[in-house]
Amino acid sequence: MTDVKIYVQRMYVGFVYVHWAERENIKLGTAKQKSIQQIKSFSNTLDKSNPIAGEIKSNVQQMSRDVARQIMTDKSSEMTLDAAKLPQYRAFGERQVAAAKSALGAQMARGNVAQANAGQNNAVQKSHTTKRPTISQVRDTQNKSRTQDMLAKQNAPQYRAHKTNVPAQGAKPATTLQKLDQKKLLQMFAYNKYQKAA
Repeated sequence: MTDVKIYVQRMYVGFVYVHWAERENIKLGTAKQKSIQQIKSFSNTLDKSNPIAGEIKSNVQQMSRDVARQIMTDKSSEMTLDAAKLPQYRAFGERQVAAAKSALGAQMARGNVAQANAGQNNAVQKSHTTKRPTISQVRDTQNKSRTQDMLAKQNAPQYRAHKTNVPAQGAKPATTLQKLDQKKLLQMFAYNKYQKAA
């Protein structure tokens, strides 16, 4: 259960006690009905742009459906208060209503702050989105960077590693043992053998 729902229910209970203790012989069902009407009018006076106001209104609507069902079906709706207890009940109800209203006011203030922060974030995002380049600007930038890359490659001296076993471009590679085929190797060894024998 959210804090807002708790405070709305607390306000409702306070209003019930206030209306029930208004005078002698008021039934509990009548006090509940008046309390729901008063909470509905309270929720209608709230600033609609505040996100907490929407939450309060939805809680009040749900509560009014539940209370209407309860008034019709519950036998306690016919109960009345003892005249000696009226001032105590009324004072308790007024304290509940005052506490709930101040708590809801604090929640509304937090909602205004959160909404203001969200508005600032949206303004910052909008300012960033308005500075986005168009497609043609992006293409121009890409073309310029390509041209700069090509010019840099043309003007830069070609890198050539020195002292490697890779032959320079255009030179024929020296014949190595890996490149000779098996027949050539046998001929060379046979020739060397005959040279030593002679």
